[in-house]
Amino acid sequence: EVLPGKLSLFHIPTRTKQDFVLKFDKNTWGDQKCSRQNGEIIAPHGLDLVERNDGKLQLAVVSHLPNERVEMFEVVKSKDGWSGIWRGCISTEEKYYLNDVSLKKDGTFFASHMFDINFSLNEWIFNYFFKFNTGFVIKWDPQSGFAELTKTAGSYPNGIMLDETNNRLTVNYNLGDETKLFNLGTMETLGKFENNGPDNVVLRDGYIWVTWHNFGLRDFNKCAGNINCTLPWSISKLDRDNLSVIKTYSFESSNMGVGTVGVKVGNEL
Repeated sequence: EVLPGKLSLFHIPTRTKQDFVLKFDKNTWGDQKCSRQNGEIIAPHGLDLVERNDGKLQLAVVSHLPNERVEMFEVVKSKDGWSGIWRGCISTEEKYYLNDVSLKKDGTFFASHMFDINFSLNEWIFNYFFKFNTGFVIKWDPQSGFAELTKTAGSYPNGIMLDETNNRLTVNYNLGDETKLFNLGTMETLGKFENNGPDNVVLRDGYIWVTWHNFGLRDFNKCAGNINCTLPWSISKLDRDNLSVIKTYSFESSNMGVGTVGVKVGNEL
């Protein structure tokens, strides 16, 4: 069951969390068939932030409520700090069940359709062992709407990352236990990183950073009754051109659950 959530800001120097205050304006970055009311519930999942060609900061957020969609916000700074202005949304009309999104500077985006919206837990467990294709990457632009990139089909596409400078796309296949790098011009596979349960992927400081999980399905039994499931996980720093491994950082912490995304800021992860 999908439950409502929220968007927050995390101030790194002071280690404090703040509400991401939202205001509403006209739907100028989305699809005119999609709408949102002030105060309406949101269930955010993957997100991406870029500086647009016009210099504005655009934040795209996958939301599973009030229906399956991608929300668009302009991120602005004032004397009171950072806040967001709703600039529209794009509804999938329940055709796709999204996980992550990656923006281009012109406001178009790529998103991962992980599996059908009625995909059952039994099917998920079956796929854990047999790894058939469940989803693919989709692309959206305001002129033609959604297009399916069928050559990206795989077992539970999860985190994705667009390298717009090099016209490449990195895709994590959570149940497929691999990360692939695609040339968006030819859809040729340029690199592959085999790992266990990759979650999210980030392009940072000229490298690709993949967060993945060092455990199997049966290991969840160790977490019975625990608030935090303290299973081991890793972040791998990969070559931007071929996904070869440069360095891996591994974690097993008793004070937090399994990591899903890693972002390098200065000398910190």
